Order: sequence, then C-alpha cells, then structure tokens
Amino acid sequence: MKKKLIVAVLCFITYNIQAVANTIEEIKDTTITPESDDTLRLRIGQMKIDIYPDTASRMVIENGVKKPEVNDFAWYGFSGIRYGFLALQDANYKIQSSGWLGNTSKRNLSSSVAFYVLNTTWELKKNKFRLCSGIGFQFNSIALNKEIRLEEVDSLSFIGGVEPAYKWSTLNANYIQVPFIFQFNGKLRKDNDGDYTAFHAGFGCIGGYLIGSNAFYKWEENGDKKKQRLNGSYGLSPFQADVYVDFGFGDISTWYIQTGFLPIFKENKGPELTTISFGLKMNL
Repeated sequence: MKKKLIVAVLCFITYNIQAVANTIEEIKDTTITPESDDTLRLRIGQMKIDIYPDTASRMVIENGVKKPEVNDFAWYGFSGIRYGFLALQDANYKIQSSGWLGNTSKRNLSSSVAFYVLNTTWELKKNKFRLCSGIGFQFNSIALNKEIRLEEVDSLSFIGGVEPAYKWSTLNANYIQVPFIFQFNGKLRKDNDGDYTAFHAGFGCIGGYLIGSNAFYKWEENGDKKKQRLNGSYGLSPFQADVYVDFGFGDISTWYIQTGFLPIFKENKGPELTTISFGLKMNL
C-alpha cells in the first residue's frame, strides 16, 4: 500500500512540474537597456534567462598598482630657471686661470643664470620624443682679478694696481636666446617613496645675441661701501652658439652642461676662449 502511495505522489508532482513549465512565459525587463552586446542568455526548457552586465561596476585588483603612463608626467619643455658655475676654456678644452681671471674666492666665482619667458614643444614620437624651443635670457658673470680694472674700450684690456683691491669684480654679458632642444622620456622607475618617475634627457643647441654688457665693482673706501657699474662691449662677441645637454628623473629638477661653439670675444679683441657651465635646472 505504501509503495502504491509513493508512486502516486511522484506521478502527481511530475505532472504539476510539467504543467508549470508549460505555462512559463518569457518576461523581459524593459527598464534595462544594455550598453553592449555582452548580455548572457540562458535557456532551461521553456525558460529563458537574460543576464545583463553592470556597467557601473569596476574591477579592483588588490595588492597591485598599475604603473602610470609616461604621459602622466607633464612635458616641461625648456621652461624653468638654470643656475650653474661658469668657466672659460681654450681651444684644447683646458680650463683657463689666467692672471686677469679672479676665481680665487667663493664670493667671486663665475656663474651663469638663465630663464625662459616663452616655451613651446612639438611631439615627434608620442610620450617619448619632442623638440622644444622658446625665447629666454642668459646672464653670464665672469669673475675678474680683484686687483685690476677693465678699460672702457671695445677690447679686453686692463688697468693694474687698483687700490684698494675690489671686494667684487666681474665682467657681465647678457644674451637673448632661442634654444632647439630634443627631449627624451625613458622608462618609468620606482623611487624610495614608492612614486614612479621617468628618466628624461635633452640635447641640442642654443643660439644667443648679446643685448648688454658691463663691468661691475664693489669695494670699501675709508670705511664706506662703494659699487660701480660701467656699460661697455669690452671686446665681447655679439653672437652665441652653445651645445646643451641635460638629464634627470621626474619633472622637477635637471642637471645640465652647456658649452660654447663660438669664442666669447671678437677676433683680435680678446683671447680665444669659449664658455662652459654646469649646474641645476629647475623645471617650471
């Protein structure tokens, strides 16, 4: 009797399941509008199931940091401020220390300062290679022997035996410049702070034109501090052509070297010397 009852119950359940399946209708939620064809459709008997992707969701990978692209580092072009130590070299690239040069005190070292007021770049290879140019100014200060004085003529000549000796004595040359610098962004690297920085380098040439020059002196006389600035050409060449190289990491500071092609003095107006400077460039 029990067996017959169990069989009857099973037949009843099977019949009702089949009846329910035959009465299921496909219902589509018209409030959902998929943004793509990524909808997953399943069929179970007469039943159809549509699974739509959640476009608002985002996959988060734990314990992993994606490296930023190189273009996350702003191209600084050639804008910024450069400050470096300046020296004079002869045709054999030997640094000069002639008697008229006064690199004998930390307060009287030759130096070079430059900044750019107009900066533009052209992308040659995306995120990797660019040509930079602009308009800027450079101010060279050549330290002189403190016991001589420059004559106010159009050549480099001196008056010796200055009494009292100067505290500060320089020949200053000011240029307006146009650079043509190729800049390269390299691979990213992780620094000690966990930030990613890109190695970058630049190389090219800088052309300039002399817009002003002067001799500047500071001294003490009878306990009074005195100073004097005398404008003049002092035999300086009006044109400037320098080779420029820089390198660094990140987009803040860069080390640079700049050396001249052309002599700083006109022919027969002064010694045949070129400039070389090296220092730090703060990118802006």
